[in-house]
Amino acid sequence: MPSARHGRLGFLSNVAAISSRNAWAVGFTGDSRPLMERWNGTAWRRVPGPRAGRHSLLVDVAATWAGNAWAVGSAGTLTGRTRKTLIIGWNGMVWRRVPSPAPAGTVLSDVAVISERSAWTVGYTNAGNGDTVIIRWNGTTWKATASR
Repeated sequence: MPSARHGRLGFLSNVAAISSRNAWAVGFTGDSRPLMERWNGTAWRRVPGPRAGRHSLLVDVAATWAGNAWAVGSAGTLTGRTRKTLIIGWNGMVWRRVPSPAPAGTVLSDVAVISERSAWTVGYTNAGNGDTVIIRWNGTTWKATASR
């Protein structure tokens, strides 16, 4: 749903609510940069995030409590082969980009968070046959797991 808030057009793609006073919405701005907004029980406010470059977008967000959230998407050029995964984590203070083990051309489409030490994200790679991608957060790093 397009929104002209904050003086720029933005598109929100997903929302995760932790409580009636704590929710996240993610998407991308009109100039193709990641967009994160937080609900505090009264109003939505844009929250700054890591620089992911132009043509970057977030498609999903999940959270378990106020200090633990993950958002996923893709970053890079408009051509699918040079796109890279975009994984950012919220530590209660700031969003930080976290390295992804997925190959170039991968698009992440969904994320699920269990705890600070456990989360999953899935997607597919445009390289080759469009293989599925499953990546798991172990509390320290994201690691690819086999898909059958």
